[in-house]
Amino acid sequence: TQSDERIRWQVRRSRRELEKLCREPLPAFAYPDERPSPRVRQVVGRCGVQSALAGSGGWLSHRDDPLALPRIAITQPIAQSSGRLFDYLLGQL
Repeated sequence: TQSDERIRWQVRRSRRELEKLCREPLPAFAYPDERPSPRVRQVVGRCGVQSALAGSGGWLSHRDDPLALPRIAITQPIAQSSGRLFDYLLGQL
C-alpha cells in the first residue's frame, strides 16, 4: 500500500506531464488499476481531479462516483473508424 503522499506525488506528476504533452490541462484522470480504493479516490480528489476513469467497462449511471467512472477500452483500429466504434458500442449494450 502506498502512502497518501506518494499517491499525491504520482497524480500531480502524471497530470503535469500530460498537460505538457497536450499543451493544456486535462479535465479527467485515469487510474492504472481497475478498482481504486475509497482512500485513493479521496487523495486523487484532493489533488484537484474532478472526474476519473476506473474499471474495465460499463455505462455511466447517475449513481457512479465521479472519481471512479466506468471506462470502455477503445483500441486504435476501433477509434479510427466511426463505423467500427458504433458497432463496438452497440455490442456493449
